[in-house]
Amino acid sequence: LSLFPGLVQLHMFRNPLTNYESLKRTIIVHRRLPFWSYEGGDILSSFIETWRAHAQHVLATDGELRGVVRFEELLSAPTECVERVCSYLGVDPPAEPDVQTVLGGRRMRELPRPADDTRPARPMRPDPTYQSSAGYVDVMTRRERELIGYALGDVATRLGYDLGKRPARTRLASAWFLPDRWEL
Repeated sequence: LSLFPGLVQLHMFRNPLTNYESLKRTIIVHRRLPFWSYEGGDILSSFIETWRAHAQHVLATDGELRGVVRFEELLSAPTECVERVCSYLGVDPPAEPDVQTVLGGRRMRELPRPADDTRPARPMRPDPTYQSSAGYVDVMTRRERELIGYALGDVATRLGYDLGKRPARTRLASAWFLPDRWEL
């Protein structure tokens, strides 16, 4: 702050359950990498550690210096969300706030993606139905969902996410005795 007195922070969050599911699907299904080969560890513990650290940092920061954008808001009401972010940053909103552009408002023909990506082209405007049209595979197990709820429920709630009831520790621990199909 002493170097940049006008500095503000803008942080984006996504529901940790859908965020983790998307990450796991990308790593395991699309990149065909094993569950245990992510940033020096496994996908789940790396995700929990990173999401929690980010959330705690944001929640500990002075509210006037940080802005929070929830991915779900951007998807459901893109124009209002982008206009709110621009107002927070003190800049004019783009001409088409609901269209993904680059370099100051230039439209792209399509969003970049890996050459071997067989999914339908990603939409230029937010589309809540894209996952179903892209044929996404359900990769998250019940025990992963419960562990994320247990590990992140407290900070997720403070950011406006309801991850459900925290499971009992003993039941949660017993669910992890054997590996599941995604871990093998």
